Amino acid sequence: HITRLAEGLRGEKAVVSPEVLERTLREVRTLKKRLDAMDVSRSRRFFFATEGLRAATNAGEIRERLEDSFDVPLRILSGAEEGRYSFLGAKTAFPDASLVFDLGGGSLEIADSRKVLSLPLGVVRLTNQFGENHSRMKAHVWSALDILDSISGFSRISCPAGIGGTSSTLCMILRKIPVAAYAPKMLHGHRVPFGDVVALRKHYANMSQEERRAMIGMDPGRAPVFAAGLLVLETLLERWRQPAYVHSEGDLLWGILVEVSRAAGYAARVVVF
Repeated sequence: HITRLAEGLRGEKAVVSPEVLERTLREVRTLKKRLDAMDVSRSRRFFFATEGLRAATNAGEIRERLEDSFDVPLRILSGAEEGRYSFLGAKTAFPDASLVFDLGGGSLEIADSRKVLSLPLGVVRLTNQFGENHSRMKAHVWSALDILDSISGFSRISCPAGIGGTSSTLCMILRKIPVAAYAPKMLHGHRVPFGDVVALRKHYANMSQEERRAMIGMDPGRAPVFAAGLLVLETLLERWRQPAYVHSEGDLLWGILVEVSRAAGYAARVVVF
């Protein structure tokens, strides 16, 4: 359910507007009804937020409204926590994964088994800041990624694993899978060549918004920020000199579920269906 909670992100801070809050509350109430109908106890419900609220100056007010609607405490994950859960989810799905990147609306997390880097390079944030000026956006992203050169293991890697909505959408489009036909097994493990990212980014830049929304595999709500996502993916692979990355459907959410399962005494594993 795309609500664009990070819609107000420009620079380091944001304000969640009343309109964004109301559409987010509608989706939260819908999900609560599903859980109620399934008789899922409150102790087994986990409610969390990421950069959209980490950066919000009115996060306290928003948090209170969300908790009232969901009736469960809301946990705002730090960038380090978000990256750790993302790595755990992808690592459970791909035991051989050595490095994972998670491109979201507000931030980009890069993680391995020992360390996490969280950068303000989310697709909503970049679109708000640069619009369709892709040359300025590219320069900004490239400069922000200079930090990779100073972190041991983050500059020289084998094929990385990528997660997040941009990566899922990219795989859907490349494989021409309609949104209504989505299933994790259709995308999980898909190898995404650097050349395909570049080609689609250039093609997308010349399309109208109507053409973008009509693409097979595109969720219309993601179309306005997809160009920024492609640019970040392209720049990451350039910096790493990687010919491709592997997409994982094991992600942040799955990482949290793995930790919760283990804490309850269960041996967690990912089954992609």
